[in-house]
Amino acid sequence: MKTILLLLAIFLISSAHAAFHSTKVGQTIFEAVGKPAMIKIKGEAPVPTTIMKTENNKVSLESTLDLNLLKTGIDLRDEHMKEKYLETGKHPQAKLVITSLDLPANWEDSPIAIKDQPFKGTLHLHGKEAPVEGIFSLNEKREATSEFKIKLTDFGIEIPEYMGIKVAETVTIKTQIQLEKK
Repeated sequence: MKTILLLLAIFLISSAHAAFHSTKVGQTIFEAVGKPAMIKIKGEAPVPTTIMKTENNKVSLESTLDLNLLKTGIDLRDEHMKEKYLETGKHPQAKLVITSLDLPANWEDSPIAIKDQPFKGTLHLHGKEAPVEGIFSLNEKREATSEFKIKLTDFGIEIPEYMGIKVAETVTIKTQIQLEKK
């Protein structure tokens, strides 16, 4: 009888938890607009390393990005971004920890689309951390996207400026990842 109860408890515990991780499919994109708005800087990096866990439809997600992989398409701008502003020698990674994201029941077992679900979390960047809010979407193939905005000054990052054109303080960050069940 004890064995049956133990097996039942293990089954219930394991069915209440699910874990996913990112594959190598996806990307991270950031967009910054200049002041005046005639300049738009778009950068990208490969998919962040992501682990997502669920328990009773509550999601916790941790996504880490190597900032040295960011590229804007202009080598000199990339060098300045990494060395002067992000200081990747001291702070090589950014980490997003989503702490509040609710998903529908049984989403991990049956393929359903989830559109623009709000989330809250914390972004660790440039040796600082600040709260973030954004939206999360998931399609039937478990391709997940997120979007959120940050203020560079919240992370102690100097606002880039070149020849009188200044980048806006707010930067939009988007991720696209393919989730795979562990």
